[in-house]
Amino acid sequence: MFKSLLIWILCVSSVSITVASESVRFASKFLQQGDPEPSSDYITRIYSMRFCPYCDRAIIAAYKKGIQFEVLNINLQNKPDWFLSKHPEGTVPLLEHDGKLVPDSRVIIEYLDDAFPETSILPREPYLRAKQRYDANKLDSVCSTIQKVSYLTQLSGNITTLATELAVAEKLLETSFYSGTTPGLPDIVLYPFIHRLHVIRQFVRDSFLDDYFPNHFPKLVKWFIRMRTMPETQVVREPEHHLKAFLISKAKQNATDFDIHLSGSNIPINRKFLNDSTVQWHNN
Repeated sequence: MFKSLLIWILCVSSVSITVASESVRFASKFLQQGDPEPSSDYITRIYSMRFCPYCDRAIIAAYKKGIQFEVLNINLQNKPDWFLSKHPEGTVPLLEHDGKLVPDSRVIIEYLDDAFPETSILPREPYLRAKQRYDANKLDSVCSTIQKVSYLTQLSGNITTLATELAVAEKLLETSFYSGTTPGLPDIVLYPFIHRLHVIRQFVRDSFLDDYFPNHFPKLVKWFIRMRTMPETQVVREPEHHLKAFLISKAKQNATDFDIHLSGSNIPINRKFLNDSTVQWHNN
């Protein structure tokens, strides 16, 4: 099909992003046991893990809402005592807003939508709101399947399940976005996982990702390209060689270097945004 959709290379218009310098602040290093809890003048904070797609959902939603917030990364293998005191389950993402704690990416998105009603992710009309929730639930199954293959060096044994789930996502996509003309809850739920599949393709050489995917899921390919250029998704775009290195280390050595490719002290930094003139899905 059109040379596998031009080998997953599709050009889009240049996207220029202007970001208020303090709209979102990322900590440069992971916090671990022995590290003090950072002080902050932000009333909204997301505890995260730099390579976690579920955390990406929460960050995308907060940025899309136009909220001022900061992101603190937690070392999930050596969690700070103060973090466990706040949240004994020790999971991320965890939202802290004005002293209140909200876990779980889906719950965080809906909490933010209610707490900051000036801009909406979910529509106000009850039926459309229910439909987005229903579609997001169906796409959650796709996400879980992709997560299961994230740390593998080959896809054999998982291809049938992956193809079945991706077919659900392809069929469900009837407009430019799952939510209509603009991204909504289902789009935010799915995007970090399709992006992860994009990165997996760069080191897992498999005909399923090289040929079958673009030929059988062309709507997903085009949707991914549209989503990838949105300001709210660019806010979570780690350099792909960082994510690639992390996934490879997990797959081959079961090693977890949360600070891979980072240097310097744990000081707040502002994420730099990329201006894309092309968006690609191809082998690097």
